[in-house]
Amino acid sequence: MNEYLKLSAEKIFEKNFSIDFKGYAPEAVDAFLDLIIKDYQIAETVINKISDENRKLQYEVATLEAEIIELKAKVSKSEEQPDTGNLDILKRLARLEEIILNK
Repeated sequence: MNEYLKLSAEKIFEKNFSIDFKGYAPEAVDAFLDLIIKDYQIAETVINKISDENRKLQYEVATLEAEIIELKAKVSKSEEQPDTGNLDILKRLARLEEIILNK
């Protein structure tokens, strides 16, 4: 973010205005305040952009974590229930063979 900003806290702190007959030169103060305003506008824009990106990434992380939980549940469910399709077919074949052989 520093690459976008023209001022740092140190520069602002060390800024000295020349004193006119009636006080500080208003043009110098106005110019400096304009620079501060521009920097704050840039900083706000960058912060908002980063905040939006952060929210999107947090949503994506939450979505991916939910998918992981679903996949783990599916894996554990499939491990609990072994594939009985082949076993059923073998049992049916055995019954058919038994019926055919007994006739």
